[in-house]
This record gives sequence, C-alpha cells and structure tokens, in this order.
Amino acid sequence: MKRELRDPELLLTPVGINLSLIQYNTRRITGQDIPKKYADLLNPKWNNQIVITDPRSSSSAHTHMWFLTKYMVDTQGEPPYGWTFYKELRKLNVKYVASHGTIRSMVQTGERPLGIQMLNDAMKSITSGEPASFVLAQEGSPAEITAASLVKGSKNPTEAKAFVDFLLTEKGQDLMVNVGGYVPVRTTTAFKFPDGRGLADVKLVPVDLVYITPAKREEHMQKFHEIMR
Repeated sequence: MKRELRDPELLLTPVGINLSLIQYNTRRITGQDIPKKYADLLNPKWNNQIVITDPRSSSSAHTHMWFLTKYMVDTQGEPPYGWTFYKELRKLNVKYVASHGTIRSMVQTGERPLGIQMLNDAMKSITSGEPASFVLAQEGSPAEITAASLVKGSKNPTEAKAFVDFLLTEKGQDLMVNVGGYVPVRTTTAFKFPDGRGLADVKLVPVDLVYITPAKREEHMQKFHEIMR
C-alpha cells in the first residue's frame, strides 16, 4: 500500500479520480458531428438533444458548473462560458435530471443522445457494450477525487481500515479502474483511456473545492434554476 496516499486519520483517503466529459450515443452521433469541446454543445442543431444533471441532487453537477462558469471564464473569458453557457443551453431545451446514471440511460437509448457526464458512468456504458462513447473535451477535463472514509463508531474498524488499504494496492487500484471506471491514484498503475491515450495526453483540471463548498452551493443552485425554469 502507498502510505503517502493514506490519510492518517482515515477521514478522506483518495482512491480514484473521476472526470467530467461529454458522452454521446454512437448510433445517433458520428463523424464530424461528435462534439470536441463543451462550446460545441451550444450549436442549435442540438436542440432537444442534451441532458445534464440537476445540482440539487447531484454533487458532481457542481464540478461541471465550476468548470464552465468559473474556470473557463478565468482562463478563456465570457462568452461562451460563464452563466452564459447555461443560458444558451436553456435556449436549446436542455433537460436536467437527478443523476449521471439517468444521463447514461438516456444517452444509450438515444432519448437524449448527448450528455455532460462523469467518467465512471461513461465507462460503465462502454464495458456493458452500450451504444455510447465519450469525449474528453478540448477545454480540459475537471478532475474530482473519489475518496473512502471510515464511519465513526464502525463495528469493524480494523477490517474497514484494511479495506481502505486494499483499495490503494495495485490490485485494489485495478478494481477501481476496471470495475469502478475511475482513474487510478497510483501512478504505478497502468492506465489508458478507451481511445488509447494516457493521462499525460489529456488536460486534467483539479476542481476548486472552495468554489463548490456547501456554503456556496445554495447560491449556485439558485442561479442554475433561475436560468432553467
């Protein structure tokens, strides 16, 4: 086990990395129509075609919002980013749903062939043989930590600690990749995206946790729903 990865208090031990991306139905969207970046989603041809998550029920929706309304404005400017991005999505009758699992279902059936998605659900689509693939957008891929924690008063703390340790072994990291659909936190774990690229070939952007803290989430949810209603 990589001791430097383990939180000494086992409050928040990173075991994987999840990424924001664009998922699409491979039967409905092909060739040059496949979006390469988030800004491509604002093309009028995607009217009634896009699905995203509701920040009231999905914590990772806040990762998407941070990237599109804060990071991209700071690095590229507005428009098309900032809250302008969501205003433009609203014009295209974007649908928002409770979870990324729902996005996966809607994309693979073709009901909504485009979605702002998370890597773990997108990988489940691919490993299950669903007609869906994904794009790591040219603007970058927001990267959020997937962590393991111990519940205070756990009946089996010794076994729980051992399980967290296992998740950080080579075998445990292989499971996080192949079963969980995450990027490994161990740099010694072999990892490639389905298109053959490695981590060094894509732009990963660490999420600003201060921006998406619970204290600010209410403000962001209110803004989202003011735009989408």
